[in-house]
Amino acid sequence: RVALANLADTVCADYDYLEVEARKIFERMAKHVPDNKAVRLNRKAFMRQPEAIKRMLIRLAVERVQGNMNRLTLAHMREIEDMLSRRRVGSIIHFPGHIRVRVGESCLDISMAGKFA
Repeated sequence: RVALANLADTVCADYDYLEVEARKIFERMAKHVPDNKAVRLNRKAFMRQPEAIKRMLIRLAVERVQGNMNRLTLAHMREIEDMLSRRRVGSIIHFPGHIRVRVGESCLDISMAGKFA
């Protein structure tokens, strides 16, 4: 039990640090529409990030667009990663809560359905 409690404490501290660092990157990298219903990330800059930061950037974008990260799962993260590495430009994934993720030539768009053409 002590080992598990120590692990939980360590994971919490690590997650907090990743979130702080990802927010700094997000504020520099993300472009969003005034109503916060769409976020555009520079694809090249995004792809240069470590995997943990990429996932945190996606979480932050979904949070900005949807207001929360509810219903965003590891399976969704993996689907976005697969889309970026294996699918064609213009590919779109639809997630619960009317979230749409689209890969462009130079961007990754995360939006509510109907935003960012």
